[in-house]
Amino acid sequence: MGLFAFLRPDRTRLDTLERRLATLEAEEAARTVAFLDIADRVKRHLGRVAAIEGKRQQREEAEERTDPVTLALLRSKYPQQSGG
Repeated sequence: MGLFAFLRPDRTRLDTLERRLATLEAEEAARTVAFLDIADRVKRHLGRVAAIEGKRQQREEAEERTDPVTLALLRSKYPQQSGG
């Protein structure tokens, strides 16, 4: 029996490897969750930026259609809003 002892798995080494594998799997799962959280936040921020850009563009288009006299009157009455 001693001749084929090398074929039997070393239990302590196997336990160590299994624990290390479980640790690596947990770390990978945590990284995946963190990555998905960051991706979700980036997507929300990009949506906000797109909404702000859309509103700015609508405002500029509305200013182009507005009569220059009316626009000057509004800017003199509400100067804090004329800068953006």
